[in-house]
Amino acid sequence: MPLQIMHLRQNTKMSLKMFHLVFIAASVLLTLGLSFWSLNAWWTSNSATWLLLTFLAVAGGGLLIVYANRFLRKVRSLGIVSGVIATSLLLPADVLACAVCLGNTDSMLRSGMNMGILVLLGVTGFMLLGFGTFFMYLARRARLVQTQNAVLPASYAGSKLRTRTQKGSI
Repeated sequence: MPLQIMHLRQNTKMSLKMFHLVFIAASVLLTLGLSFWSLNAWWTSNSATWLLLTFLAVAGGGLLIVYANRFLRKVRSLGIVSGVIATSLLLPADVLACAVCLGNTDSMLRSGMNMGILVLLGVTGFMLLGFGTFFMYLARRARLVQTQNAVLPASYAGSKLRTRTQKGSI
């Protein structure tokens, strides 16, 4: 009995090819949803930025479909999976966002969503800034240790570099 369960678990693992196709399909669906959302926002606000975002999302989705087609040509052993993915891309009703997202673009929900996005971007930016500062600190520290270990000419005997490194101010 335990061997049957292990065999079942081994067969349910998703291959890297299948994961790649699922990821491409999800990306296409997301770009399609973004294009519908930005097109609706353009209809309500008449801003050229929303129209540009619509075109960029449609172009990105089209490029992803071309990429998926080329990937499927390379990987012929998937069989019916390509038909399932192609069928799922032809169902636009499943791609549409909820009524809240497609509703009024000046609602309080949209403002809250934008503030949430800004907070997440702020946290990400703060973390990147922290990592960058830490790596700059490590680079300066390595440079200081390298200058300590270097043999300096006798003409630098009284310089600030020599006195600073002799004090051990690391």
